[in-house]
Amino acid sequence: IPYYVSVTTGKQKDAATDSRAFIFLIGEDDERSNRIWLDYPRGKKGFSCGSVEEFYVAGLDVGVIKKIELGHDGASPESCWLVEELCLAVPTQGTKYTLRCNCWLAKDRGDGVTSRVFDLLDAMVVNIGVKVLYEMTVWTGDVVGGGTDSNIFMTLYGTNGSTEEVQLDKKKARFEREQNDTFIMEILDIAPFTKMRIRIDGLGSRPEWFLERILLKNMNTGDLTMFYYGDWLSQRKGKKTLVCEMCAVIDGEEMMEWTSYTVSVKTSDILGESGSEGERYQAVWIPRVRPEQESYDSQSPAPRALVLCTPGAGTDANVFIIIFGENGDSGTLALKQSANWNKFERNSTDTFNFSDMLSLGHLCKLRVWHDNKGSSGS
Repeated sequence: IPYYVSVTTGKQKDAATDSRAFIFLIGEDDERSNRIWLDYPRGKKGFSCGSVEEFYVAGLDVGVIKKIELGHDGASPESCWLVEELCLAVPTQGTKYTLRCNCWLAKDRGDGVTSRVFDLLDAMVVNIGVKVLYEMTVWTGDVVGGGTDSNIFMTLYGTNGSTEEVQLDKKKARFEREQNDTFIMEILDIAPFTKMRIRIDGLGSRPEWFLERILLKNMNTGDLTMFYYGDWLSQRKGKKTLVCEMCAVIDGEEMMEWTSYTVSVKTSDILGESGSEGERYQAVWIPRVRPEQESYDSQSPAPRALVLCTPGAGTDANVFIIIFGENGDSGTLALKQSANWNKFERNSTDTFNFSDMLSLGHLCKLRVWHDNKGSSGS
């Protein structure tokens, strides 16, 4: 399993070392891990005075960790090492241990030992949230130009919360046409999953990507969650978007419903003054409506409608919203296509339709902003 280790070297004279450091993890019944080497990155020459070195390592799962042994091989002439602090984070247990060591690991300093066992009963313990190991497989479609050089970002939603947006590791040969790429990820324990949001930044020599599907496999339980897309992430092709949301499919069942949202924006009849505070959003109401002129499947949830009222003159700026509900958020939605040729004019109402969206359930909050661009950015 993965571990995060950080070591702080003291600031005293001769505190640094070029020796190779290691740890052993000791669990209940004195079960010991293999020797885990703390190898610093290529080009780095060791533990310098006052430095904090961080390592991402893997080792045997010894269960609840009781002790940790830290040492070095003493192979360097500069084999004296003053360790000020040692931190160990175990994401699969949601725990971080911090030990104030303040001891020498040296043959000619302190008590003359180059390794020392620390009891975690003496450590400060912090809950960092349990993470679960998942095997993630990404399929790129078999279409011309389907591979990408763009940076790819992922956000996951589940019944127990959501993750921060994380960037997928883009190694040289990943995300190429008609290819599936598999890697291991640590994900907060929010399962069962409900949806996944994928975003690309549209940069690089190949800024477009044809995403086929993504599979998540819980490495502890073997549970599988599939996310299907089968379209372009591109500003020119397909849906002409760099962001997509995919419903989680578990045992053939979609975990969320699809719906439509209608957003109506009412710009006030108030004339704003230069430098005034007239551009605050004054009122937001969120009724549920079912337009009589349209028909809906009785089995499908009715579309939601959001109405905003803004005092102040119209704007030429680009306006964006995020809708929040019991099932997460919509992500950033640009208010672009309205029935009015000139949007957000004084005393006018603009209506925007968003179809084929994953239902957010009961709505609770709306965030709205603009980019302050255009001849009338306010």
